[in-house]
This record gives sequence, C-alpha cells and structure tokens, in this order.
Amino acid sequence: MDDIDIPTLERYRMLFKTDHPDHVWNNLSHKEFLIQLGGYLMNRREKQKD
Repeated sequence: MDDIDIPTLERYRMLFKTDHPDHVWNNLSHKEFLIQLGGYLMNRREKQKD
C-alpha cells in the first residue's frame, strides 16, 4: 500500500460509489477494494501477496 496515493484512491472510490451505490465493494477496506479490482497483487520485494 506504500505505492498507493490514498487521496487519489479515495476520489476514485467516490466516483465508483456514485456509479454503483449498492455495490458490495463499497464497504471494503482500501486494500480489499484494490484486491477485488485486481489493482493490488504482489509485494515486489518479498515476491508474495501482501
């Protein structure tokens, strides 16, 4: 999550919620939301999911 710009992610999530107000992903943490989108995959240093 160190590589993620949190304010940008929060703006994206607001847009997502506006377009999909009842979507189950709206209640997820930032990390879980990114995992569902396929935007959080691998810790590059440790070569494992983080």
